[in-house]
Amino acid sequence: MEILGRLIHSNNELLICIEPLRQQLLLNNDSRQISKCEKCLQRFHTGLINNNYLSIEILFNFIYHLLTKTEENNLNEQINNNNNEKNKTLSSIIQERNKYHLIPIEPKRGHARVSQTIKYEKKTNIHCLIAWTLNLLHKLIKKYKNDDQKFLSMIDPFIIHIEICLNSQYTDVIVASLRNLSSILEYSLPSLNQQRITNMYKKVFDLLKMYSSVAGSNDLNDLLTLSYKILGTFVQRSINDNVSLTSEEYQCLFTYIESDLLNIHRQSSAFLLLRSIMRHSISIISNDKNLRTQLDNLLRSRIIFMIIQSPYDHIRTTCRDLFHIYLFSYEHTKAKLKSYFDFFLLQLDYDDYNGRLSVLIFLNNLFNDLTKQRLNDYASYFFLPLSCHYYNEINNECKKYFQLNLHLLLEKIDEQHRNDIFKNIVFIWINDKIEHRCLALQLFILFIEIEHEQFDQYLIDIFNFIERELNNIEYNDDNNNNDEQQKFNDQYIYHLINVLIYVIKYCPNSLEILQLRSIWLKLLKLIDEKCLLHPHIWVRFLSTQFFGLLFERNKPEDIIQHLKKYLPKEDNNSNSTTTTTTTIENGSSRKRLKKSIQSNLDSEPLFIHYITTFDLLISPLIKIQRLCFCSCSQLKPSDLTEEFCLQIIKNLIYLSKLLILSKSNYFDLVVKRCYRLTTYESTKYPNEITRRSSILKWIAALILDLSSYLTSYLKSFLPIIEREIERDETTINLSLKTLAQDVFDVFKRHCDIHLITSIYADIAKQRRTKRLERKQKLAVLAINQPEIIYRKKRLKQTKRLGLGKKKRMKAIENAKKNRRKKLTNKISEDMDDF
Repeated sequence: MEILGRLIHSNNELLICIEPLRQQLLLNNDSRQISKCEKCLQRFHTGLINNNYLSIEILFNFIYHLLTKTEENNLNEQINNNNNEKNKTLSSIIQERNKYHLIPIEPKRGHARVSQTIKYEKKTNIHCLIAWTLNLLHKLIKKYKNDDQKFLSMIDPFIIHIEICLNSQYTDVIVASLRNLSSILEYSLPSLNQQRITNMYKKVFDLLKMYSSVAGSNDLNDLLTLSYKILGTFVQRSINDNVSLTSEEYQCLFTYIESDLLNIHRQSSAFLLLRSIMRHSISIISNDKNLRTQLDNLLRSRIIFMIIQSPYDHIRTTCRDLFHIYLFSYEHTKAKLKSYFDFFLLQLDYDDYNGRLSVLIFLNNLFNDLTKQRLNDYASYFFLPLSCHYYNEINNECKKYFQLNLHLLLEKIDEQHRNDIFKNIVFIWINDKIEHRCLALQLFILFIEIEHEQFDQYLIDIFNFIERELNNIEYNDDNNNNDEQQKFNDQYIYHLINVLIYVIKYCPNSLEILQLRSIWLKLLKLIDEKCLLHPHIWVRFLSTQFFGLLFERNKPEDIIQHLKKYLPKEDNNSNSTTTTTTTIENGSSRKRLKKSIQSNLDSEPLFIHYITTFDLLISPLIKIQRLCFCSCSQLKPSDLTEEFCLQIIKNLIYLSKLLILSKSNYFDLVVKRCYRLTTYESTKYPNEITRRSSILKWIAALILDLSSYLTSYLKSFLPIIEREIERDETTINLSLKTLAQDVFDVFKRHCDIHLITSIYADIAKQRRTKRLERKQKLAVLAINQPEIIYRKKRLKQTKRLGLGKKKRMKAIENAKKNRRKKLTNKISEDMDDF
């Protein structure tokens, strides 16, 4: 039937195909035959929808013909039934009298009993054809949906048939009629006059009252859903059609909505109707006290709790939208409005994070739509609970929304109220207990993001506070009972440095303010000495970011140009050495240097001021060299993030350029340290590539910009590249090898290719020679001292197969003992004997 429906070319063929099925439905009472007819109609329906030969006019004429013919047959059937009633036979009269006998007829058994109960009626199954025809009409209207006048003229005649079918006694016919009605109500048609619309919505209202208490099957649920949808459409059209529901009908609808909100399968239809009523009947509800009371009770007893307590996200979203409409479309007293705000702020402690998240999203929408005056009035009222719960929140998504809401609230209120909140609430917390100080640091960032340069007025007090806190917090070597306290201290240092980073980002002029120069220098020294090699990896990361932002302010060439004025003669000499003894001997000259040029340094970049005036016993270039060593040490731990490694390399490139452009020999130790770092990873952790890839990127960046200065360092750079390119295939890492080859191509383009190839060949030859000598020594050792070789093989087998039970338990105990010492020794290991 589906293929047949696809290939039909004319209206006559349509009638020929449908007539046998119609006759079967008219004359046959076998349920199995009826079921087969329904399946054939469904297949035929699918084929007609996908038919490319029939026009929309032919299909609409076919549907109109079927509906008209079916109604005429029903009318003739009713006339015949009336005539038959007038000519009752004697047997029917006797049968009628038997109903009043005190003793009923003896019940029959088996098939006779079934035949006794079944009453056969003519045209019992014709409703299947009507429902099929209406469903086909609905699909065609959806498929060819447009506002063309011709299309509207073709669907207008069906309104009468849809209205008649709404009175059917079969639910499938009613559901199909409601589907068509919901689609047709989207258009303005001539047949949809005021009287017909009134009759239709009253009929739909009667259907809702009739079936609302017995819904259970899919058909009845569809009937109720469509009824809600159509009534919502009637409410939307009420202004244009001059049709309105009575107060009693609104109250009845509110009752149905409240009961259906408890049924999961019917909640969506109830939400649709409630949204339509709340949006398009504002004046009617506001002027009727009973309706307003009923709406208030519905929102306060059902919707407001479903915003938090519903387990389904789409229901929480819909309830938020409904309550948002209620707040902004209807008038409320101050006391009632405050009670709603109190409720939502109290739910910030709700156990389930989905409920807290729903409240935060609602508050975000609320702050977006509240007027500036209203937000100014409630600024402190919202700020305090939001900030306190922001500190205590453990869910990351909720914490993000807390931050967004606080930022939005502070951004929308005026400057006077924002300053009052900062001075009277946030700034007072920096002198309170440490939890309040930690919260104040997180809130400082929000104020900095909003106020930018206007925040400079508070920086002196905030910088003094940060300096005091960094001086007071020290790492505790005794970790027996202070693990949680140390973890909190690390988090606290993280927030302290984060505030300084945001100050550089959003208040860059603060670096040039003379009143802040001295405190900036103290903070730089504290971060350099305490945080760059801090045990906590995120403290190191923020410290690296802090120096990275400081380096971005000036180019290396500009720094060197300014720095030459403050270098001692020994450092200006290109043949100077990097021994510590010469720097100690020059300590007195450095002191005199500070006294003579202190006034000039205030106008210099902050980084130059820092490396020139602090650590009087060493040269500024040695200070830069030490920062390079710190960057190398930061690469030493495992499991570094890609972002952290990239920031470290950026800083190392900047500092290396300073040493190279100064034409001193301080860069030699940096190159040796980087080479030693790659060797350390290659031998100890061959499966990790973080350190080696970072050093290769560092080398490539230096060669790209300063290749002419680095000819003397080629013999130090190329062994790192050659080792990765020529590594055995069994232990090779393809990405690292590709990176090494790319870096080698950079060398070929920017340096003398003959010099590069000769040095590379010598290095490869030396490595092969060493490898061969090592194999020969092992062969001789296997002959002269075989017990040593056996011990090494046994050790490898033990590592591969695992330890025995006793040795494994002993290793676990030793690991527990050494775990406490690990953090205390971490800084000294990373410093690598500076």
